[in-house]
Amino acid sequence: MGFPSMLWPGVATAILVIWAAGITPITALPIPLAARMERDFTKAHNQARSAVGVKPLRWDPPFAQYADSFARYMIIGPPGTCEFGKEAPPTSYGMNAMVANLVTEIPRVVEWWTQGRRYYDARTNTCASILRNTCRAYLQVVWGASETLGCGSAPCGKDGRLYLCLYSPPGNTKGGRPFNP
Repeated sequence: MGFPSMLWPGVATAILVIWAAGITPITALPIPLAARMERDFTKAHNQARSAVGVKPLRWDPPFAQYADSFARYMIIGPPGTCEFGKEAPPTSYGMNAMVANLVTEIPRVVEWWTQGRRYYDARTNTCASILRNTCRAYLQVVWGASETLGCGSAPCGKDGRLYLCLYSPPGNTKGGRPFNP
């Protein structure tokens, strides 16, 4: 069976030329940011969730587009800065956000959020008052009732990026417990 060059005239020749020239094949090109975000955020979240025995999250592409828009909305400050903190509009989703530099790998963002586990007391179902928001970020990552995830980002400053993940249903509900949906 020959190469199906009839389907795409010239493609077989182009592929052979690329291969013969030693150019990196198409499959080795960098993965676009949106695809990396889906892969890396989903994997990192689900590893943290697996560690406490809760079901994995599903990636939702329209939800990720909304998270991307939300991240752009949250950026404040003059051009060249990486400040965020504009009050978020009311939403029925859980949210985690972090500003990082461009070289920060996505799994490190989730790792930063999960460092809050040391401030959570499962026995009393409370976060220590010190770094309470860090604890709440962790609880949102592992909240057992959450089912879908969508993450987005927005460039900010010279070398920064705001990463933002939304969760549905939201976590950290009053009186709720993270590992028992």
